[in-house]
Amino acid sequence: MKIRLNHFFSRALIITLCFSATSHLALAQEEDTAQQEQTKPKPPPPRAVPDTNKQAERLLSEELGEDAIVWLNAAGEKFISLWEPDRSGNPFGAILIVHGEGQTADWPYTIRALRQSLPDHGWSTLSISLPNPAETPPPARPSGDTTPPSKPTPPPTEPIVIERMKAAMSYLNKRGQYNIVILAHGVGASRSVQYLSQLSTSRPNNLPSGGRSRATAIIDRPIRALIMVNARNGIEGADDNLTEYLTDRSLPVMDIFFGDHVLDATEPDQRKMAAKKNRIAHYHQSKLLEPSANWQEGENRLTRRVRGFLNKYAKGVEIDG
Repeated sequence: MKIRLNHFFSRALIITLCFSATSHLALAQEEDTAQQEQTKPKPPPPRAVPDTNKQAERLLSEELGEDAIVWLNAAGEKFISLWEPDRSGNPFGAILIVHGEGQTADWPYTIRALRQSLPDHGWSTLSISLPNPAETPPPARPSGDTTPPSKPTPPPTEPIVIERMKAAMSYLNKRGQYNIVILAHGVGASRSVQYLSQLSTSRPNNLPSGGRSRATAIIDRPIRALIMVNARNGIEGADDNLTEYLTDRSLPVMDIFFGDHVLDATEPDQRKMAAKKNRIAHYHQSKLLEPSANWQEGENRLTRRVRGFLNKYAKGVEIDG
């Protein structure tokens, strides 16, 4: 009997010791885990993404000075525009210049050459600053991944572009400019045709009802002509295509491309086919060499070609009152 009791107590002692060791081991593991979580470095906060559009405007303002800049308002914020009035004394109208993706309102060799040289030949220019197209959002995260996105989704930029173009048109009208041509570079061409599609042609160029006009040509639309330079047929993240908007048969269109982009192998032909299909009466496509860095001031091939088109299809209107 005594042996049995000793055996019983021995087993109980062993079980107790095992349980105690297990408990101590579990507690130690929990303490190690808690310590690791405390010492584990926290992920850095999301880096603020610089606003490249604002940076470009700031640099442009510093380079040109406030005297050369007109600040316009649209969609609740100010934006830079560059106004150059006619210097010839024989005004024909105004050019609204819409730059391309990654460019500024004073982009060298193309936009700068156009906006500075055309006023010497009767054409005032207004070059406006626009945001770059919104980047295509990344693929959706797997359902099990609860990590928050590194940056908020930016607001859509295309409605902002439309509002800025409206503000620019209003500014030109206030300056007595109603014979207006849009000159668009790169993705600015796709943006411009979408803007044109929203315009009403019920009243010629929003002319003031009490005004009188002296004209050698009739303005029957808010925009007299469209000039595209190295146009891109699409906007990143959008399904619309420029060719879908080439539908105004009586709108003169000049389509200049340089042939230095991979898309120039297909997109100019697509535009040409769309213009032919829609029977646009005055559609002209030309391939030119891109203006080089050797240009300093005055005219180049691009400005001369644009001026020739303007003289043939857009000049000859003067509005009083």
